[in-house]
Amino acid sequence: MRLPLNPFKKTVRKHLVKLIGECNLYTSRVTEDESARFKELWIRYGGVLREPCCTAESFRIDLRGTPKNPWNTSAAQVFYHNLVPLAERSNDKFKQITDAFYTCIKSLKKEYNHRRDIITHQTKKRHDRRHARKHYVSTRVNSPPSILNLSLTLQLFQCCLEAALTIPELNQHYTILEELTVNGMSSDESDSERLALDTTLHGQKPKYEVTSPSWRNVKLHDWLHVFNVLYIAKRRSSGPSVGEWPHNQFCHSTLPKLSLSTKFVSELPINAYDTHWLGTQYDIEWAVKPVDTEYTFTHNDAVYTLVLWLYRFLAQSNINF
Repeated sequence: MRLPLNPFKKTVRKHLVKLIGECNLYTSRVTEDESARFKELWIRYGGVLREPCCTAESFRIDLRGTPKNPWNTSAAQVFYHNLVPLAERSNDKFKQITDAFYTCIKSLKKEYNHRRDIITHQTKKRHDRRHARKHYVSTRVNSPPSILNLSLTLQLFQCCLEAALTIPELNQHYTILEELTVNGMSSDESDSERLALDTTLHGQKPKYEVTSPSWRNVKLHDWLHVFNVLYIAKRRSSGPSVGEWPHNQFCHSTLPKLSLSTKFVSELPINAYDTHWLGTQYDIEWAVKPVDTEYTFTHNDAVYTLVLWLYRFLAQSNINF
């Protein structure tokens, strides 16, 4: 049996935004020490305190603690008295509004934890990349070309994921990128060996020729390239950093060269696959197992406008991308 909808749910959310601001909804402005000290006083005096945890003018909620911890319970009382005029107050209204307040705090806390997990994940990724970069530099000299190519492809995959995670306009594509995996990325054939042999070219940035998986729909090439472009632009805008050159990719024609690798990724939306390649497979249902739904492998107009502007800016500035 569904519980009746609290009539004050929207009112509470709107008033909370008024008190703390939209930009502070998912920020815990109460430190752990403040919450702990207030809890100690709350227990000592049985919840009857001369001063509340905060005032309406400096309203703060604790997203680190539980929705009904002493701080948030006191904040709920401050919230109620600020929202409801004295003549309209009643026990029933107090319960309805504070219940809606606690529900709102629970929802905000869930999003707060989610965002904190993303930041933790990003920090771990940066640490892993630094570790991988040190390992990569120490082993690259003696590595065969096939291993180097895999390393570059993995970097490209990580760049796409980071772009999807950190650029709001690309957030919606993060899950499908994870499903594509590194095997769904284009390979990069570097001209770094040519640069090393030709002393007249020393100091130039290496370029990487794109080779696309033969099983992948060619439309994904441009779609994925947007992630790479915006990642490079984001990295350039943050100034110099330690590590490899961002990949300056190029194609010999409007279509990328096809990779000779026979590896493919299974269980993707059916429009992720090249129709001709699917027609050559004899075990589609058991090996490829395409999902009978289509994914929208496009970006919104704002993203394409930004990419076009970047290309024009770089061309005018005579900067190689």
